Amino acid sequence: MFIITQSCSNNKPEKTTDEFTDTVGTMKDSAGQKAEEMLDFKFFYTIANLPSPLDMINAIYQNKVPFSKDLLNPSDNSTNYSSGFK
Repeated sequence: MFIITQSCSNNKPEKTTDEFTDTVGTMKDSAGQKAEEMLDFKFFYTIANLPSPLDMINAIYQNKVPFSKDLLNPSDNSTNYSSGFK
């Protein structure tokens, strides 16, 4: 003996406050995404426009910037710093 039951419903659930919250959350997310994209653009634009170390050395050399050896950090202190590998 088999019993097959089937039901259909035309009742649509009413909009809840969760749907409103989701819409507002999506708006905030899109605004946050645009702000993040602008921040990334500004960061990479700034990095791209920094002079290279070689350009800096050439500018210092060509402009004959005064130099004091006493202001340099002694090479004996190299053990106090991490290397790029570490």
